[in-house]
Amino acid sequence: MKKNGKMTAVILAAVLVAATAGCSRNQSGEGGNVGTEALKTSGERQLNVLVEAGSPAFDVAEQTAVEFEEQTGIKVNIDAVPYSGMYDKLAAEVTSQAGLYDVACVDTVWMAGLKNGLLPLDDIVTDEMKLDFPETLVTDGTLDGTLYGLPAWANGKVLLYRTDLFEDNTEKENFKAKYGYELKVPGTWQEYLDVAEFFTRDNDKDGTIDMYGTSLSAKTGGDTVISFLEMAVQAGGTPLVLDSEQQVMVNQQAYVDALNHMKALYDAQCVPAGIFEMAAADHVKMFSEGKLAMAPVWCAMYTNAVDKDSSQVAAQTGVAVMPAGPEGVGIVPAPFYHVIMKGSGQQDVAAEYLKFINDKNSLYINRGMAGRTSVLEHEKDAHPQLKVLLDSMQSPLSEGRPKVVQWNEIESAINVVIQNVLKGQQTPEDALDALKSEIEEMF
Repeated sequence: MKKNGKMTAVILAAVLVAATAGCSRNQSGEGGNVGTEALKTSGERQLNVLVEAGSPAFDVAEQTAVEFEEQTGIKVNIDAVPYSGMYDKLAAEVTSQAGLYDVACVDTVWMAGLKNGLLPLDDIVTDEMKLDFPETLVTDGTLDGTLYGLPAWANGKVLLYRTDLFEDNTEKENFKAKYGYELKVPGTWQEYLDVAEFFTRDNDKDGTIDMYGTSLSAKTGGDTVISFLEMAVQAGGTPLVLDSEQQVMVNQQAYVDALNHMKALYDAQCVPAGIFEMAAADHVKMFSEGKLAMAPVWCAMYTNAVDKDSSQVAAQTGVAVMPAGPEGVGIVPAPFYHVIMKGSGQQDVAAEYLKFINDKNSLYINRGMAGRTSVLEHEKDAHPQLKVLLDSMQSPLSEGRPKVVQWNEIESAINVVIQNVLKGQQTPEDALDALKSEIEEMF
């Protein structure tokens, strides 16, 4: 395979836009962003923490800063920047080892590129702490057998559905008459397709479909790629994309099955015509407007759908695991991690802060997510999306994306394949064979 170490910060910063959209209230950098100059010039002892502006990490860092200072005498200095600027700052820190930042909260897809500037955490994170996280999150924070990230929170796909439609006796009778089995929240791909077709309809008889059965992400970006990879996981496509020897796996049958499933949903016209400009945020918006019977969205977006001030179906919203493929249920989590920068001049304090912030994991519930199993278990009755997330992450099929510096390039190539297949420009087999060759050229 040809060597290619290219990975631009600009492209990396665009990875998983959909996932971060589900986590962030704003990307402005306002509020708590002290700026680089303040970090450099302040003379008092402090811990410098880099987080995404408006993210759950910013919220929790801000809420707990005073308490940490009271306990340790060390001020927590928060530098909050937009997602698009995070990787640039971290990459510069890795290169310079200037010690500007002590702790950061990072997207999982950045960790391979930042590894040389991160402090190993195996001597800091105890086995007891590891056991309180779903195994897939610990695995995602581990590179080459070494733990570099302490999970902060995880996002993952869940299925929203309209309880009023599924519980309606007339709908039940009509569905059974057409498909020969009881109407229920779909548990398999075929049931998902059947239910999506059934609920796609022109309710006001004006010649235009005004409620679709479900939706599908096909807009260029990480959300679309994760949707495809989740289906590949559900069809048995693990390890994802690359095996342990970095052999490319994308043309195996599970990936063909995943594309065929996406194409079946698209060809059945039970998803909106504009899916090539749609991602999860668009799905939850349409669902909240009563225009979708089901919607595959990020777990954190459940709170949008049940918000009585903004959702027309807040009281009629249920949440379930994504339908199982031929091999079962599985998702591709999108976690963020707390890391310690290797250039930090106070790694002992940074380690103390990581343990402190880990004890505050329940605060992420305010944003509809968490990372620790104990927190998810404790909150699952009050927050049903968390039970769904935990059940999904604990499936043996669930797996994170490959931890390679070429991931942004791989993701871009996968996006093209998905769109070409949905538009009928390539067969799944031909597209995936070509994708395999393209990925091999990246290494």
